[in-house]
Amino acid sequence: MPDSTAAENLRTPLLDDLEAKVRERTALLEAANQRLQREIGDRLEAETALLASQERYRTLIENMTIGISLIGPDLRIIMANQATGRILGRNPEELVGRKCFEIFSDSREACADCPGSRVLTNGIAQETEKTVSRNGLPPLRLHIRSFPVRDSGGGISGFIKIIEDITEKKRSEEEKEILQAQLHQAQKMKALGTMVAGVAHEINNPTNLLAINTSLLHKVWQDFLPLLEKQEEREPGHKYGGLPVSYLRSHLTTLLADMDMAANRIARIVRDLKQFASRTDLPAHEPMQLNAAVHNGLRLAQTAVRKAGVALDFSPGQEMPEMAGNLAGIEQVVINLVVNALQAIGHDHGRIEISTGFEPGSGRVFLLVADNGPGIAPEIAANLFDPFVTGKHDGDSIGLGLSISYTIVKNHHGEISFRNREEGGALFSVFFPALERRKKAKILVVDDDKMIRDLLRTCLRALPEYEIVEADDGLEGSLLIGTERPELLILDIFMPGMDGLELYQVIRRNPELANMKVLFMTGYSDDRRLEEIARLGGAEILYKPLDIKELRKKVVALLGK
Repeated sequence: MPDSTAAENLRTPLLDDLEAKVRERTALLEAANQRLQREIGDRLEAETALLASQERYRTLIENMTIGISLIGPDLRIIMANQATGRILGRNPEELVGRKCFEIFSDSREACADCPGSRVLTNGIAQETEKTVSRNGLPPLRLHIRSFPVRDSGGGISGFIKIIEDITEKKRSEEEKEILQAQLHQAQKMKALGTMVAGVAHEINNPTNLLAINTSLLHKVWQDFLPLLEKQEEREPGHKYGGLPVSYLRSHLTTLLADMDMAANRIARIVRDLKQFASRTDLPAHEPMQLNAAVHNGLRLAQTAVRKAGVALDFSPGQEMPEMAGNLAGIEQVVINLVVNALQAIGHDHGRIEISTGFEPGSGRVFLLVADNGPGIAPEIAANLFDPFVTGKHDGDSIGLGLSISYTIVKNHHGEISFRNREEGGALFSVFFPALERRKKAKILVVDDDKMIRDLLRTCLRALPEYEIVEADDGLEGSLLIGTERPELLILDIFMPGMDGLELYQVIRRNPELANMKVLFMTGYSDDRRLEEIARLGGAEILYKPLDIKELRKKVVALLGK
């Protein structure tokens, strides 16, 4: 018994010591676990914050209106935002992995000294402007900035390229410069017009007097010459005005003719000056065809063209809209440009090419007159439309034809300009605002009966303001609705495959087609599908056999044309 008590007394401290160690170890484990949980929590929180930050930056970059792309050291695109794709007319995913020069340049050689290559080489940010093409769309003018991207060791691991479309900005700047130049030119021409009107008035009367007196002197000389011959017999060698009779006999007629020619030339200059100064003397503008004015002008100029031995080719534009103008005034512009070209050519293989056309984008009709002469000399180019500016010094040109043309074109709210062609010669371009052409309303006829389609086509073509498109079943009709976007759909109800009701249900479910007018045709007044059509609403119904007058009246009422 004493032995057992002693053993018990010995075990108690050992157990207490063991329990204390277990408690201590447990506390340490709990503390370590808590630290681990905190560290895991902190790590998860940090990673979550990082992911959120990255997502914010990604969202920010994706929604920016400027293009941002990341390009690696091998000049391959690593990332491109939506704006980059939109500006370049490409899908951003298609850009990733492609070489930079494939997007921003036409040749691999351009990479040797491009801004991106310079950033990779010297680590200095670059800025430039560049014109790039994009999948058959009009070229763009881009402002491009490139910034280096460095790794943790400070090395250059790529660069960020930021692109901004400045096409419209550049176009606006160019248009502003053109408008300023046109305003300056208009102000100058207005001042010149006032001046030349006064000069013409002052010159006109003495010029008329000179012409009349010269003609009178010529007649007097013809009557006086026989008397002078007799006086020469009585006083041989006598001089008149320091000139012997023999000289007067040979040259005085020519001198008087030269005076008459000079007076007529002055009168012609005065006439042109008055025409140049008259800015409001053109009759009211009326709808006219530019091609008609060109044909008339060329007919009036044909004698001069034939005399000069110059080949003339005219290519008239087709289906051109009308312009508001004065036919005689535009004819004068044509004649002046042709005469200007004739005087400029100066060789025996001259050629003048004239063409007309229509620019849908600007809504203008144009006249182009090109010659194969020497072109416009630089020293007169800036003032070519001013009075008395001419590159000819042989007396055939007094330099008013282009000034008069300029005045007429401006009177028609048009523009006239010129440039020297690379192949030689000058090209004059004249633009006039076109009158708006009335757009034809498009009608889609869907009927499986060819005879009905032919009847409708014949009936509606009698109304020229409508364009007819046909389909022989509902499926083809649904495809044409998407491509043609007609204003009116004439639809048969009973058709194989997709019938008229099914096609109409498709139309009613599409908000983009809500404004389309629909006219049903049917020979069955008790067709149950008519109830569904009435429930859907928004459609008109005509019953077969069709009344042509009623059909036309209904079409006109629906389209409001």
